[in-house]
Amino acid sequence: MSNVGPSSSSSSQPEVADETQDWILGAGCENPVENWLCLCCKEVMCSRFVNRHMLMHHQQTAHCLTLSYSDLSVWCFCCEAYLDAQVILQLRPVHQAAYILKFGEAPPLPQL
Repeated sequence: MSNVGPSSSSSSQPEVADETQDWILGAGCENPVENWLCLCCKEVMCSRFVNRHMLMHHQQTAHCLTLSYSDLSVWCFCCEAYLDAQVILQLRPVHQAAYILKFGEAPPLPQL
């Protein structure tokens, strides 16, 4: 992975460090449907509704937090609930980077 940070280009689009982009775009599971990113180790695997690879990963490693590529939601296996990544400060940078990579612009400000 590159240690290069964001460049200082004058583009109006927000930029993401190469390291963050590599992290979000990592590869793991071969199934292209409903992939999730483990926020602990950066593995990418399919959901429990496809081949259950991310669920098995959680069971083997106890890694709890995952990010969905399809809707950018964050799921916690330990509490069996979705987490609001725009409100939880520790999750906000990951959600913002994923949003920029998916849509090419910064996410809207959260409605609190």
